[in-house]
Amino acid sequence: MNNPLSICLMGFVALAQLAVPAYMIVRREITLRDGEQFKFRTAPVDPYDAFRGRYVALRLDTVNRTAEDEENRWWSQSVPVAKGEIVHRGQPVCARIEVGADGFAKLAEITRRPPPGAPWIKARVGWLESDNRASLELPCDRYYLEEGLAPKAEAAYFQLSRREV
Repeated sequence: MNNPLSICLMGFVALAQLAVPAYMIVRREITLRDGEQFKFRTAPVDPYDAFRGRYVALRLDTVNRTAEDEENRWWSQSVPVAKGEIVHRGQPVCARIEVGADGFAKLAEITRRPPPGAPWIKARVGWLESDNRASLELPCDRYYLEEGLAPKAEAAYFQLSRREV
């Protein structure tokens, strides 16, 4: 067991076990240091996951919203596909982020490659619509909260988004 090869192999395994979590931590820290923050309008609900607890489901707003869509709360979360792009269901894509005059970010269009000089987020095509739009499966569709905070967050959202008629 004191074979130099087995000692070297055990050292390599120990180094790999330390390197993987270190890489994950460094990657997140780089994102926090170099990343850009965006505010998105959302339509949260307060579901419950038996294993992970309460969370707020995030449904991000998109750019091309019509007055008819605003009246219908169950609108599609589709994003326009950039001209000349062909995407398929399940395909990884990049959604370009645009900040409006109100300070809120929206998903402007999707492309197969990162748009140069513009912020973007990785997503996966959920389904395609007939008017060259696609729904997206985003990596950030849930925000987990403490058990007592999720209902309060939902109540605050509904109070702030209530329309005066």
